[in-house]
Amino acid sequence: EKFDFQSIVQLNTPNFIFVKIENPLAKEIFKKNIIVTVNFRPLRQKMVYQFESETQGPISKDLLRLNHSNDIKIIEEF
Repeated sequence: EKFDFQSIVQLNTPNFIFVKIENPLAKEIFKKNIIVTVNFRPLRQKMVYQFESETQGPISKDLLRLNHSNDIKIIEEF
């Protein structure tokens, strides 16, 4: 089942991306480790990128931890 929501990357470390989750329904969905598809656009860039990653544990302090991915593709250009 597909569930879309918007969020902000709170912290980007060499091993993980920490995404701030404020949506109560999303918090329920991420109680289990699941594979998510992430679309993102870095600040001041004109491309939207996409990758898939498995969540790493439940949400802690409103942050969802995702692994970085080497398989990133461009899905849109402005």
